[in-house]
Amino acid sequence: MKEIHRVAGGLYKLGVRQGDVVMSALPNIEQAVSLFYATTLIGGVFAPGHPLISEKEFEKEVSIQKPKVLAISDVNAMRFSKHKGGAKVVYCPYWMHAFLGLPYSKEYVSYDGDGSIPALHMHSGGTSGVPKTVVLSHSGANALVENMLSSIPYHFDKKDSMLVTLPMFHGFGLIVGVHAALSADVKAVLLPRFNGKSALKEIKRHKITTMIAIPRMLAKFLAVNGFEGDNVSSLQHVFVGGDTLDKRLAEEFNDVMKKAGAGAVAQQGYGLTEMGSVCVLSSKEDKVGTIGK
Repeated sequence: MKEIHRVAGGLYKLGVRQGDVVMSALPNIEQAVSLFYATTLIGGVFAPGHPLISEKEFEKEVSIQKPKVLAISDVNAMRFSKHKGGAKVVYCPYWMHAFLGLPYSKEYVSYDGDGSIPALHMHSGGTSGVPKTVVLSHSGANALVENMLSSIPYHFDKKDSMLVTLPMFHGFGLIVGVHAALSADVKAVLLPRFNGKSALKEIKRHKITTMIAIPRMLAKFLAVNGFEGDNVSSLQHVFVGGDTLDKRLAEEFNDVMKKAGAGAVAQQGYGLTEMGSVCVLSSKEDKVGTIGK
């Protein structure tokens, strides 16, 4: 919270006010989380983008978003900084926890309202046409989290830890992986780039209990030597979305979980960016192939 307040003060000093856009092109690093909450704290709109898109696409996105502040990392600084438009740039190094270019200030005016103003500009997948920007309000993002946490028959708290490897520029990664986890006092373990071996190390190290995934991640996990037994026995919840989950893949994953003594099964859900993320989710008792109520 101290860092969020500090970053909010810095953004405010850079001129960010209610309705102004703070655009980021960051992997899943701590600075991205702080920027998300700091921006919305002062009524700004957080617009997370893909850190590895082409220069042409990035330039187009800047022209659409017209950000007041642009946050980029050392991974893309050389390519993106020349396409900043009129934005002030803050550098968030991948290997060092810092906000280079962000002035130090503790003074800002926080947003105080009914939650109806925009909080997020999220990018859709464009499955029904040209990809578009979806506007999510404060109350919309919070309602999704509240409804989800109240509808799952399990109490999440400090005993749990969430592996956050789905990118934060998607609603599933940001709203469920980060916002829902932290709202429930769950430890969020950030993994900037998914790799089956490195993800398994984090599961073992942090005793991960909860994970959100796309089907391709499950397939890569099953191909990793050691994804079994005590290494994965801590897993209690694995929520799968973003693509169709093959029945055979789900059954193979569930079999590994059962043999490991883990409480998790592949719970398939469905959602869309306009909802913020998930709107239906199967229970552990539902048969494979359903996406829940």
